[in-house]
Amino acid sequence: MLTGTRYHEVVHRGRGGSTAHPLNADGPKTSAFCYPVTKERPPPRSFRLGNDSLVMGPRPRQESPPMVLLAQRALVFLLTLVLLGSVAACRRSATDGGAPSATALASPPHIVVEPSSHDFGKVLEGEQLTHVFVVKNTGGESLEIDDVRTSCGCTAAVVEQKSVPPGGSTKVEVKFDTRGRLGKNKKAVNVTSNDPETKSARLEFTAEVEALLAFAPSRVRLQAAHGETPTVESWLTGRLAGGAKLSVAGSPAPGVAVEMIERKAGEATQHGVRVKLTAKDIESKNGTIQLATGLGEVPSLELPYSYQIRGNITVPEQVSLYTSRPNSKGRTIQVRSTRPEFRLTAARVLEGPFAAKLLGPNKNGVQEVQITATPPEGQSSTIPGKLVLVSNDPLEPNKSIKLSLVAPRSAHGKDRPKAPPPPMQRR
Repeated sequence: MLTGTRYHEVVHRGRGGSTAHPLNADGPKTSAFCYPVTKERPPPRSFRLGNDSLVMGPRPRQESPPMVLLAQRALVFLLTLVLLGSVAACRRSATDGGAPSATALASPPHIVVEPSSHDFGKVLEGEQLTHVFVVKNTGGESLEIDDVRTSCGCTAAVVEQKSVPPGGSTKVEVKFDTRGRLGKNKKAVNVTSNDPETKSARLEFTAEVEALLAFAPSRVRLQAAHGETPTVESWLTGRLAGGAKLSVAGSPAPGVAVEMIERKAGEATQHGVRVKLTAKDIESKNGTIQLATGLGEVPSLELPYSYQIRGNITVPEQVSLYTSRPNSKGRTIQVRSTRPEFRLTAARVLEGPFAAKLLGPNKNGVQEVQITATPPEGQSSTIPGKLVLVSNDPLEPNKSIKLSLVAPRSAHGKDRPKAPPPPMQRR
């Protein structure tokens, strides 16, 4: 093909059909015209030479109507939208079925403790129990442990690391002091963190503490009317109870008598004490009985006790009045007695800014006394007082009652400074 010339075809139309003859550099085999290629296209020309038709040059370019152009642009726009939608669907499919993206990994922290409870079983009193809980972070952000609190002073908890990365773990060591915790115990440890779902994770442990040597009941309580002499028994328990030999150590306990006793518990012999009330006065007291055991592991034991001897008269042990309460500056009390001929003769205030007045029996026949107080100016503390009720009772002809005048608190009383009024809002 000639460089710089346009390739033409000579179409021969004859009886056998049309035949195309290319023109080359050696010249046409039939009559033809060639012209050099220029930047401007010449107008198309056609010639007819006998049965041969010669078509020279390209067909003239036709301009598309405006509506056709708009339709083409709309079609291109729709195809673009379809293509973009397909790409987005492919990306979503890859995210769901493949590896998670960085956004999916950025989930909040999540605290997990497995297991969250522990059972120490049966242990001896005095042992120091220790257990380690493993705290995991299964979230996508760092877990920050803010605080670790226990439900009892007998329990201590220490966290190994307060900042736990995603997928990491830390340890919470819990210690339990079994001294004085006889029987079944259930304690808790609360771990507070920045987990939005579980603000406080609860760790629990249980233990059944068995004493080496103890009394059951662990405290003796005696209550009786005047003239009665009740008794209470307390028995030794624990692993060393069978070999103990009890005896009173030190001075005798006031108001009570202590006796060593034994009983059969199956084939074994159980040791204990019998406490008898010997006090005669109408009073209430507490004390402790010191006992020797004869054992090297636990050489001595203490048995606390308390007693109350009631008389014929029943009144409140203490009456409190409050100056900050308008309706509490006066109070009426009832005085009851087991004797049908009981009668009050006087009500005397011995201490404090108080006054007392006999009101006589009410509609139910119960004696009543009105107590009032006059608070001093500038009172800043509680003022004690004493009231004595004089009656015809043979056991308690002068019954004492404690009084108190409670001062107002500055945070809740009149001494509290007034807050400034809020500023006026402009409309």
